[in-house]
Amino acid sequence: HAESVLKASKVSAYTDFFAHGMGLITHEAPFLMTNHPVAYEGTYAAKPLEKNMVLSVETTMLHPTRGFIKLEDTVAVTDAGYVMFGDRGRGWNRGGVAA
Repeated sequence: HAESVLKASKVSAYTDFFAHGMGLITHEAPFLMTNHPVAYEGTYAAKPLEKNMVLSVETTMLHPTRGFIKLEDTVAVTDAGYVMFGDRGRGWNRGGVAA
């Protein structure tokens, strides 16, 4: 579903979205997307998420004149739905600016 929503958006030419599992290593099953430049097959894209899975949801935007934005969220699947980590710690980091 996320792939089709992204493709229909006005920023689809600049935006990339990817979701994958996290565990003993930072990129592991389930691999949920098929449109990412990293050569992962979306082997779990049609399968349901299961309790205790931990996922990384990555969104990047590379605009030709405005710059680069990357968001990466960690999500844990629970009995009641999910828990997102990091929502309270967002801020802007400006690259190339002297302090």
